[in-house]
Amino acid sequence: MKRFCILCFLIPLLGNATISANLPIRGHVIGGLDVLFGDISSSRHHLAGVFIHGGYDIFFPKLSFFSIEPKVGVGFFGSSKRDAFDVPVSDYSIIGTMIGIAPKLHLSVNADDDAFLFLEHEFSLMNMYANIKDKDRNTNKRRSKGISFYYSLKVGLRFRLSSKYQLSAWVGGNTLNFNKLLNKNIPAGTNRYSSEAPSYAAGVSFYL
Repeated sequence: MKRFCILCFLIPLLGNATISANLPIRGHVIGGLDVLFGDISSSRHHLAGVFIHGGYDIFFPKLSFFSIEPKVGVGFFGSSKRDAFDVPVSDYSIIGTMIGIAPKLHLSVNADDDAFLFLEHEFSLMNMYANIKDKDRNTNKRRSKGISFYYSLKVGLRFRLSSKYQLSAWVGGNTLNFNKLLNKNIPAGTNRYSSEAPSYAAGVSFYL
């Protein structure tokens, strides 16, 4: 895991030197932090996670409104659920590593071109490892692993901090769902998991 985190930031930096030297394109190394969460209207079911990612946002001079970002990342998710009598029902944590590609559309919002609205479509694969406690907190943990494809839609604002640095903030949603992972090899007689989806998200990214 430690090696993967290091690669999240080394790969974009190495790509910056290689791409700029050989192709008629420009781009930015990106580091970002995302927060994902489930249904916030429920007082008995809490699901949330954080994601750290790195990428390289590639811009094409002849298509100034378009960019595409290959990215990698690592995230942690946790959930606890209680019944109507406030008794623990389930508890799990998930660690995931992600690789994805994110096409983006950009629209300048002022004459100086130092602020942009953007729409991002991200297509990702996540390799996940889960530690799960079924029924109550006194039962033994079980483990599960799996790979999931998911789609994210993000809308945000990117603005220049200086001639070199930029910052973006966004909100959005995704199709990430943990039901299949949590129900894999589930003990007989155990209630199956449903609605385990951190569907809502927000984040910030820093452009170098």
